[in-house]
Amino acid sequence: MKMKRTWGGWRWTMAVVAALLTMAVLNGCAASDNDNELDDGDEEAADDADAPDGDEDVVEDGDAEAPDGDSDGDDEAIEEEETDEGSGFPEAICKAPPALTAGSWFRRATEEVGIAPDQLAVTGNRLAAVDLDGDDYPDLVVHNVASMMRDDLEADPPVRYKRVLLNRPDPNDATKRVFIDVTDESGYTAIRDGGLGRAANFAIFADLDNDGALDAFSGAYIDKANPQNDPGDRSEILLGDGEGNFSLAEASATTPGPEDLWSTTSAAFTDVNLDGILDIWVGFFYEEWGYLPGLQNRLYIGQGDGTFEDDTDTWNLTTTYRGFDEGDNHKPTYGATVCDVNDDGRPDLVGSSYGRQFNELWRNDGEQFADVSQSSRFASDDNLDFSDNEFYKCYCTVHACDPDPGEPRVQCPLPADSYWSEDDEKSYRLGGNTFTTVCGDWTGDGLPDLFNAEIAHWHIGQSSDPSQLLVNASEDDEILFERPGREATGLVRNHTGSDWNEGDITAMRFDFDLDGYPDLYLGNSDYPGAWGLLFRQIDDGLFQDVTSPSGARHSRANGLAWADFDRDGDLDFVVGSSLARESPWTTAEVHYYRNDVGQDSNAIRLTLIGNGAGSANKSAVGARVKVKTGGRTQTEWVEAGYGHFGMQHEIPLTIGLGAACAIDELEIRWPDSELTVQKWEDVPANYHVTIEEGGEPLFAPLALQ
Repeated sequence: MKMKRTWGGWRWTMAVVAALLTMAVLNGCAASDNDNELDDGDEEAADDADAPDGDEDVVEDGDAEAPDGDSDGDDEAIEEEETDEGSGFPEAICKAPPALTAGSWFRRATEEVGIAPDQLAVTGNRLAAVDLDGDDYPDLVVHNVASMMRDDLEADPPVRYKRVLLNRPDPNDATKRVFIDVTDESGYTAIRDGGLGRAANFAIFADLDNDGALDAFSGAYIDKANPQNDPGDRSEILLGDGEGNFSLAEASATTPGPEDLWSTTSAAFTDVNLDGILDIWVGFFYEEWGYLPGLQNRLYIGQGDGTFEDDTDTWNLTTTYRGFDEGDNHKPTYGATVCDVNDDGRPDLVGSSYGRQFNELWRNDGEQFADVSQSSRFASDDNLDFSDNEFYKCYCTVHACDPDPGEPRVQCPLPADSYWSEDDEKSYRLGGNTFTTVCGDWTGDGLPDLFNAEIAHWHIGQSSDPSQLLVNASEDDEILFERPGREATGLVRNHTGSDWNEGDITAMRFDFDLDGYPDLYLGNSDYPGAWGLLFRQIDDGLFQDVTSPSGARHSRANGLAWADFDRDGDLDFVVGSSLARESPWTTAEVHYYRNDVGQDSNAIRLTLIGNGAGSANKSAVGARVKVKTGGRTQTEWVEAGYGHFGMQHEIPLTIGLGAACAIDELEIRWPDSELTVQKWEDVPANYHVTIEEGGEPLFAPLALQ
């Protein structure tokens, strides 16, 4: 293969080379939610630069203009072509993955990392796994359900609803890692008027000012129905220094005024105009609980310094207080997701709606968005049968219904028709209670599919959409999703008894065994007999429930984040615990599940770095990565925040390769205005590869432990 030297060359340090040689010798080369969550809308509340033209500027093997001025452009880079023996890359480190055997693949190791109840006693279920201090070990940010209260730092011991935890070497054992609490020192809970303990519900992280450090959007849910509980704090932008410290940015559109009691539920970073500066898509719930209208979801355009402008109207994302039948109304949004559903390089926007209302899908046309929720069939499924809804049956005991649905199997309310009306028969009330939408290619065709995590109940029946995989069947200019159903995908739920509930509030896509087929973990929560579910993907779009043998069955799992916390090469995860409805938990404990199986497969870890304003954003959010091995292609996207109350996994990508010891072709499409593409061939497995936009891959050990 021809290697083309560009502005940084290979820039290996002797330390890295020595480490790689050591790894090669050692490894050899083988021959081959919570109390405050609302119910599902079926009954009263529960307990408490210019747009691209679609062409891609293809750059082979890093042959791009030097972003830092060290090269005069493409011609000079091409002039220095030379053919090396081999590729110029390090030797592959090959593994022969064993078959999965009986026994736990995950091990609960909460005490080992120091967050157990008798240690740091970390509680919460809004979780973010991000590297705050740049040491390449993911850290953890946790928000409790009651985190819209300020921390009581005067109490003994202090009462904290938010925690910032750095991943550090264990002082008693240098081979292990533990979390240490730096909440106060970090400045994350700084109050605008002074002091610490600011109320906040969740946080997502990315580099907003392109200085190389992660910054935060800290979301605040204000309950308009209970203004007496308003702590006075609002959503904020915090700028990071790359060492785990934060300071409040200048207040701008992302920080509502004191009179704005906005129910912020979710957010995701994106770059809608591909100018190299990140924007934020923010979701809001009902304007006020008990009333049908939701609040306007908003798009905030980044200015590059941590301030934002509200360009919701400019980008044609405005909804109304009416238009329910057409789906033009404000929705009660519980999750915000960004997903390039038609793979044109422009990020599209998803809103996950509660109350059996239509979900939202907005197509990015370059300068405005178009609502394709209905035409794409994403808004809801086609099943409009409500005859098995027990509240409809109650309604029919005092109204003439044709046909007669039969006797209700629930104790009807008084009056019997109080939980049903003629409006409930309309299509906008026959969708789902969607909390989280996950974006990713599960079918191997290069297009992102969507998975909706829903809560559903036996007594609501078919009038509520279940959790399911929506397969992307888009062609040409038409965005279209199909719903093959649970039996076809293997995402089957076996209920015990007739009075079942599905509390799927959170969900995450990750390849736990690194076989090259991403898997699904469902945060099934909030109801008796609920636990987290792990579905292993055994073929493109086909899953198998492996919860029991996996060791990852967590009771009332709510709040999820994956990362390679111990940096052994595979993906671990943390999970929160719901206290709702007779929960077995007395506190919302956060638990750490260590992956003890993925490290046996081949993989690659990718950290992508954009050049900032005018190019790709520094965090490379929205970058598309294609990995080709043995005739099969995996497609991944860099994300920063999604779903219910701002779920976030680590930003670097860990891509499983199964038995493949090298990548036949690695392709990166950068989220810049030209949609620049870089490609490399014969990239060896089992390295952490860092690529700066326009530069060459830098290799480091995959596993640091």
